[in-house]
Amino acid sequence: MTIFTKTEQVLCDAMERLLSGRPQHTDGKLTKNNLCREAGVSRVTMHRAAKILTEWDARTATSSAGGDSSTSTPPHSSSSSASRAEAARGAAPFRNRSTPRLPSS
Repeated sequence: MTIFTKTEQVLCDAMERLLSGRPQHTDGKLTKNNLCREAGVSRVTMHRAAKILTEWDARTATSSAGGDSSTSTPPHSSSSSASRAEAARGAAPFRNRSTPRLPSS
């Protein structure tokens, strides 16, 4: 599917604004959702611009690898996330799930 030159241009302009830290319509986080919102196009239209998305992926990977704490998110341990999720559900974190629960007295 082809994409219009004007659409490519607004996506490129939006990408430059986000990457340079000068967003006009979003909070400035480097996400594809913000890219389409910043450009004023739908997600479907944005995904039709494969060349633009390839450039976005390459440039945001470079930005994240640079260690800029304002644009990258901290890594999370999946085991601690799982423990927090279990605690939020009120489950004992180390309980063997195959053991039947005894009725409380």
